[in-house]
Amino acid sequence: MVKSQKSAVDTSALQHEGGAKVELRPRNPGEALKVAKTVLRRREQNLEEKAERAKKIRRLKRREDRDCHKQVIKSAQHFVKRARLRSVDNKRVVFAKKTPARKPREQARCPLILVVRNGREGGSPEVQAGLK
Repeated sequence: MVKSQKSAVDTSALQHEGGAKVELRPRNPGEALKVAKTVLRRREQNLEEKAERAKKIRRLKRREDRDCHKQVIKSAQHFVKRARLRSVDNKRVVFAKKTPARKPREQARCPLILVVRNGREGGSPEVQAGLK
């Protein structure tokens, strides 16, 4: 398949210094570029909003870093509570090691019938009576 038309993007601008600018041309000669201009305007707005969001995020992260390095004063109750929890946990582990494992309880074997039905009404009266 041979392309007879030029591409819609002119790459000659890439050869110049700072050449990331792209010259937009309409697909068909003589067509308006109104749609492309609105797209470019939207992109520009999106970039501004993106920069604003990045600035807010940076500000929040700095604030978090500042708060992160503050010295936290912990009460004596905090340390006593943690020590008590640790000792209770250690006692539980020792007790669990000493006690033998429990045997599973034997369950009485009962005949079991499991019936799965759809939600539609119907079936003979005998079947419905049996399912109740």
